[in-house]
Amino acid sequence: MIMAGVVFWSGWMQFGSLEQTLPLIIAWNLLLGGVGLFAGEAIGVLLLRFRARNNRKSDPAGTTQPDPSEKTGD
Repeated sequence: MIMAGVVFWSGWMQFGSLEQTLPLIIAWNLLLGGVGLFAGEAIGVLLLRFRARNNRKSDPAGTTQPDPSEKTGD
């Protein structure tokens, strides 16, 4: 919200009209949205890798028996 205000104010001071400031605001929001999506995806991938690595460390030989209460569909 603060960044949108800064972009709006700087665009208004530079161009002096809303018609010329609006494309700047839209471009800035698209840029920040793209960066946010990329960062979110990267964090998600890292968390999944970390979780998989911890699962392997806790049971490296795969000796954990499946829960008999779960149905296997056989």
